[in-house]
Amino acid sequence: MWVSHFPVFGGPHNLMLRLADGLAEAGIRSSALLPDEPGSARDRLTAAGLPVVTCDLPRIRRTRDVRVQAGFVARSLGVVDRIRRVLVDHDVDVVIVGGLANPASAIAAHRLGRAVVWQILDTSTPRLAVDAVLPLVRRCADTVMLNGEALRQHHLGGEPLPQSTFVFAGAVDTAQMRPSETLRRQTRARCGVPPEALLVGTVANRNPQKGIEWFIRAAGPIHRRRPDAWFLISGAAYANHAGYEALLARERAASGVPPERWIVTDEPPRDWYPALDVKCITSIPASEGTTTTALEAMACELPVVATDVGAVREVVLDGVTGTIVPPLDAAAIAAAVIELADRPERRAQMGAAGRRRVRERFDLGACVATHVAAIEQAQAVRRSRAGQTTGARA
Repeated sequence: MWVSHFPVFGGPHNLMLRLADGLAEAGIRSSALLPDEPGSARDRLTAAGLPVVTCDLPRIRRTRDVRVQAGFVARSLGVVDRIRRVLVDHDVDVVIVGGLANPASAIAAHRLGRAVVWQILDTSTPRLAVDAVLPLVRRCADTVMLNGEALRQHHLGGEPLPQSTFVFAGAVDTAQMRPSETLRRQTRARCGVPPEALLVGTVANRNPQKGIEWFIRAAGPIHRRRPDAWFLISGAAYANHAGYEALLARERAASGVPPERWIVTDEPPRDWYPALDVKCITSIPASEGTTTTALEAMACELPVVATDVGAVREVVLDGVTGTIVPPLDAAAIAAAVIELADRPERRAQMGAAGRRRVRERFDLGACVATHVAAIEQAQAVRRSRAGQTTGARA
């Protein structure tokens, strides 16, 4: 059972879906535990055939609002018991814990004697919370998975964990994610984008960690250099980020880009990648691990302009499959996009190199194999723990 405390479909949910069939072939059935809150994740997972269970799963939020934090504390009372009941009712053998910020599922599984695979997914968890949770990781996890080697240094400072650790990036089915001239023409025609216009896009759920305002701020200089440019923002909005949505709207209005040149959508991005010329990742510091959207874009032969955060440069090779730029720097983002916009042959070279890299290093099969190994190792460790406990009692 995968546990995610986020109700809006994002990278962790995408991973669950893409790995489900491969895990099933290895004899591992998948399900998901999600919060009983409004959001797109439950419907999308259920529609794709993944069993979903929901319960009250509070999550830590990055806010100083005392009311929000008080609500989190109040709802957290009893959350371990709620998760424990789910694990028992659904006869769960292994729990995959999504992230550091919400350890309740690991505690529940550990107390039940179920195997725990703890995934460290990003760099967004505040330092104080990391320091508080790491002792639980050492105690409860049977294996640990890191979404990028850089997360080991970021969270652990190079200090080893007692468990076996596995490094992975997102999963991409390169047979599905691929360049397509047909999709390029159809998608552009549907949105009124001329066939030869420059289309620059970002694919990310619209929350502050993704730094979408920096993409918008870069759009103005890009448009001044390339008046034919159009801009795509593809990703879901959050009900609790209404203020951020308002900020993005103000930034678009102030960008100098004509309103009709902005495409803002929450449609799944598969059709959008082939229509783009350059893909941007403008996440802020303390946000990402790697990011699946970089791999998806590379699989579709798109060059990627990405901010240097988390473990992103482990996926996007600077000068080879894209360009790495400093975070929080609209001028640097714009300059990198303009350089690629003016050199279509360079875009093609980087795109081809990106697809080769994904096929060689980050294809779906490799990600499935890593997860199978982590799950099987966790079960072996848990059996060993159980044997030691039995021996001690005897």
